[in-house]
Amino acid sequence: MLLVVAFGVILSTGLLSSAPILVNTVVELGLPVRLKSARPIDANLRISTYENINAIDYRDIDEPLQALIQTRFAGHVDRIVLSISTHWMHPWSSGALLANERINFRYFEALRENVDLVAGEWPVNDKTGANTDGLPLLDVVTGESMAEWYGVGAGDEILLSTTSASTEPSIVIRIAAVVRPKIPADPYWLGSASPFVSQANQRYTQQYSVMVPHDTFFEISRLHFPRSNSEIAWHVLLNQDTIQAENIPRLINTLASLQQDLGSNITYKSDLQNILLGYYTQSQGIRIPLFLLTAEIVLLALVYVVMTASLSVRMISREFAVLRSRGATKTQLFRIQFTEAILIAIVAWISGPGTGGLLIRLLGRFGPLIDLAGSELAADIPPNAWTAAFIGAAAGIAGLLLPVGPALKSSVVLQDQSTGREKPPVWQRLYLDVMLLALGLILLFRLQLYGGLTTGRVDWLLLLAPLTILLGAATLVVRIAPPMLAGMSRIAAAGRGLSAPLAFWQTARNSSQFAGLVILLTLANALGVLATGLNATLNASEIERSRYAAGSDIRLQSSKILSLNDFTDLPGVEKAVGVWRSSGTINLKNYRSFPTFDL
Repeated sequence: MLLVVAFGVILSTGLLSSAPILVNTVVELGLPVRLKSARPIDANLRISTYENINAIDYRDIDEPLQALIQTRFAGHVDRIVLSISTHWMHPWSSGALLANERINFRYFEALRENVDLVAGEWPVNDKTGANTDGLPLLDVVTGESMAEWYGVGAGDEILLSTTSASTEPSIVIRIAAVVRPKIPADPYWLGSASPFVSQANQRYTQQYSVMVPHDTFFEISRLHFPRSNSEIAWHVLLNQDTIQAENIPRLINTLASLQQDLGSNITYKSDLQNILLGYYTQSQGIRIPLFLLTAEIVLLALVYVVMTASLSVRMISREFAVLRSRGATKTQLFRIQFTEAILIAIVAWISGPGTGGLLIRLLGRFGPLIDLAGSELAADIPPNAWTAAFIGAAAGIAGLLLPVGPALKSSVVLQDQSTGREKPPVWQRLYLDVMLLALGLILLFRLQLYGGLTTGRVDWLLLLAPLTILLGAATLVVRIAPPMLAGMSRIAAAGRGLSAPLAFWQTARNSSQFAGLVILLTLANALGVLATGLNATLNASEIERSRYAAGSDIRLQSSKILSLNDFTDLPGVEKAVGVWRSSGTINLKNYRSFPTFDL
């Protein structure tokens, strides 16, 4: 019996220790998923400024800024990609100037390592000159989408003018190579900030960039845009695996003060601050149901501990009575039980966090966390897990010592008398069960006023509402059960035979034999109903959130601009994509963050 009691205390302590471990594990697993599901330009940073600089002057801006970013986001920066763009120019097509379309020159760092060559060859720095009309001729690299839009390929030329009012072209670009991104979804491209994505807006239907080498870019800027500012942009790509929940407050403060650190001439674009703030707020709400479920389970374990301890004490209560009759004091007998309880509690406290971590790892291997964590889950033990283990061990000590007090008051004579008839327990004589249920109803009314279990932070009074009601209702069942059993015994006595009346008489006269079991079963059933309801609520919530984010059941996504002709073989797609037509193409900006499949 002592081993059973010890196992109950150790298990309840481990369960209580698992609560903070589970909360931290779920929060840490969800944060990278949330960051990676966001648009790259939202989950990272794009810092930009406009300056009229040369190849030497830009380093005076680049080096201090990169040092600032590395300092402010120490340990979180994966890489910083430099992008420099010239002033926009307008293309010519079929002898007419396209005033509503623009093209500029851009240098994009480490471009060659991140693209595949589709056609042509990479240009060299000195491969420039003039065309047959004497206009400056520049070799450039372009993406597939721009090449398809203008119907050009490797070796073809496009005429450009510096203003929309020009009557003649001023520059000729020759397509030296057509490339495509190796991984279009790579954060390196920063989503909509990719040089191969058209920067269309309400004024300009298409805005493309053509790529040139580093040295060529500054030569082009010096010769053809001497008075124009160039846009210098730094794509700060963060290592999202290094961002943990405990870093969120510091990162939010860093982002809030970043604009002040950058100065008035440099701006940044990112939604990372709102993403982290929203996730931090959501993570606080996650703690409520997890703590609630864990508290329910721990309450079950503690009821089991008290019930088993009562049976254990009842087995040795006569030994206490005999020892007292032979001169042993209450203090000496209490020390024996207290020493046993302390030894069990020490073992439970030492093993509690480890047991809790093991339970979480089992959830990651066989339970619901396997979808997020895979088969291997490293459950770190936070400091508050030891605090929870201490609370669980203290509760275990209380549960082990509660039945000892009444047993120490009994003499041999009273012990023999009590075996025939037992008095109602103290909590029934003082109507503590009724008071507990009334308190639960008051807390439930308060919960209805607030409308939820959280008011922006963990409100323990609201959290105690369902626990108090469950425990009060369970103990009230123990009070109501004996009168009901007595009535049923009278009905059974009116019949023939003694088996049923004797069983009802015994349970009605000595309700303590089944009180603990009734409370345990009531709480277990309540926990099952609560878990089922919570699971259904979470499933419905995720379905609604997914539908709201998606806007439709299926969405098509591509790494390039697709013409409507590409969809002619797909029945029903013409109707689906017709609302996104823009000059004969499909605007793929509407396709961000959707599940993808290959056509």
